Amino acid sequence: MTNLQRVTGKIFGETATATGDDPQIGQFGSALAGTYVGTTDVATIQNLSAWSNGFIDAVTPSEQFPPLPEMTGFGKVLSHQIAYILQKGTPEWDSGTTYYIGDFAKAIGEGKLYVSKTNNNINNALSDEDYWEEFSNGNNGMPIGTIFSLNCTASYVPEGALPCDGTEYTKAQFPDLWANYLNAQTPLLDTCSYADYATAISNDGFCAKFAIDTTNETFKVPTIINKFYQGSNATLPVKGNGMTIGLTDGSNDYGLNIDRTAGGSHTGLWAVGATNSNVGGTAPTTASVNINVYGGITTDATKSGIIADSSNANKEITTLRYFVQVANGQINQSMMDWAAWASSLAGKLNADHTNDTKPYLKTTYVNGTSGYNIWSNGYCEQWGFLTADATVSFLKIFVDTNYYVLISNSYTSTGTSVASVWRNKTTTSVDIDLATSSSGTSWKVGGYLAEGEY
Repeated sequence: MTNLQRVTGKIFGETATATGDDPQIGQFGSALAGTYVGTTDVATIQNLSAWSNGFIDAVTPSEQFPPLPEMTGFGKVLSHQIAYILQKGTPEWDSGTTYYIGDFAKAIGEGKLYVSKTNNNINNALSDEDYWEEFSNGNNGMPIGTIFSLNCTASYVPEGALPCDGTEYTKAQFPDLWANYLNAQTPLLDTCSYADYATAISNDGFCAKFAIDTTNETFKVPTIINKFYQGSNATLPVKGNGMTIGLTDGSNDYGLNIDRTAGGSHTGLWAVGATNSNVGGTAPTTASVNINVYGGITTDATKSGIIADSSNANKEITTLRYFVQVANGQINQSMMDWAAWASSLAGKLNADHTNDTKPYLKTTYVNGTSGYNIWSNGYCEQWGFLTADATVSFLKIFVDTNYYVLISNSYTSTGTSVASVWRNKTTTSVDIDLATSSSGTSWKVGGYLAEGEY
């Protein structure tokens, strides 16, 4: 058989009428049963036993075939069921249907899928966990709230997940996540207030909890730093650092040493560098020996004498990006209100201005004495300051000489003067002559740039 193409399903007999002197559609087998029933109702059409027994209980003896209206009803039932499957994809749960292990049913009006856990599963509600398991949050998918990391590009976001970057979302955008996981009577996910969230970020740089604001009905996803992981091609050996065993009283470091003083050789807990006194011991109990007790001494991990030798470690570094799962497989209508999401984005400006309907500032430049601003439509303003007559050479070339020139004079004293003037306009320059008594002139030009200048 050839590869069949998807075709929009139409219902056979959909417009047939069941009333009047000449009904066009009726109950299958009703004529042979003695009372013809005209009907367009799919359930009524197949209600008699003739539907289960087949044509033998519908064919009249005189004509050897079912009445035409009943055949129309027969065709409608079949095409209705086929059209339903093509429209729904997965049939909604039905109390009269028997399900078996692995069979799917869809919650009516919700879009959630459930898979049967038993055979002969009939008339058991989808909420009955002995018979059904929600497919969108079962063993076949990642549980909601899972935080995971991926070695991926900055633009990639897995289906059903959100980046752990602290972005704020609303209840309207994720109604099911809000109601069942974040703000339920017993929330399923770990949450905190916005204030505690901000404190954690300030102190630690991250917060693995969802922050929720029940007043404004908003929440923030966890913030987790995209970590750099260092790998190694071998286990790391340990080595000594020549220091003590890691004991200190805050002023002295202690080690187990042997006293080689003139008084004799004594083993004990000695301060590093000590030669004549065992500061780690108690008062002498005899004339020559201290008892080896280190009262008042605590550990100092930095003086442990053991460190890892990472000199031969492979220092290949990879950035892992973190995500939190908020839906299974894809963020569907049950997890996120796409209409609300789209509405919240309507009219918003893209970061790259791809949907900007008006000219926007594209490039700006200042070198200390002059500069320019260039808009997306090629319009450019250039400016600078002069202290003497000069030919101003533009940083950007205009398409023609239809640009404007503005001049503003600065004076050191009052008196008779004439305004500064411009002359000899070209696409690349203009001459400016300063006024008498002027100490300087600010100039500005504006017009459209030549092709290739922006």
